[in-house]
Amino acid sequence: FAAQSRNLVFDRIIMAFACLTGVRIEEGGSATLRRMTIYGAGMVPDDSTAVVVAGGASAVIDRCVISGNRGFGVHCRSGGTVSVTCSDFFANSAGNFSGCADPTGTNGVIDLDPLFCDPASLNFRLGASSPGRLATCGVMGAFGDAACGTAFADDIGRQLLRGTFSRRSLR
Repeated sequence: FAAQSRNLVFDRIIMAFACLTGVRIEEGGSATLRRMTIYGAGMVPDDSTAVVVAGGASAVIDRCVISGNRGFGVHCRSGGTVSVTCSDFFANSAGNFSGCADPTGTNGVIDLDPLFCDPASLNFRLGASSPGRLATCGVMGAFGDAACGTAFADDIGRQLLRGTFSRRSLR
């Protein structure tokens, strides 16, 4: 949640299975979401959203994969604005955009299956033939440049599922 914050940058972050909203920017705040993967946000259909931009806030979304969320991919309300480039919005249950223009088909914005390696095991890397890896505007998602079967990704996913993940796992 970012209220009245200016120029926050979220870079190479995976946000999976957030309770209600993945990222919420309000009250005139501004943020850049770059190379993020947001998946499975929301427990309440049509009342959950991956990204909410409201109250005069603004967001820049670049090279993100926003997929499989309950509710909208992006919901603009109360004067919220968003600028989207080179990103993939796919299978968000209420639609990809609400309250703001849908940029799909422009500036590298697509609506195609991102072909995650194994989201059930929390492996959100993109398969070799993923449109997010083959995009002419750059690789999309938090870990779009690493292939499926990468030992690091598989090991981290197993640790997260078992609840044994620690910061030492990243060393």
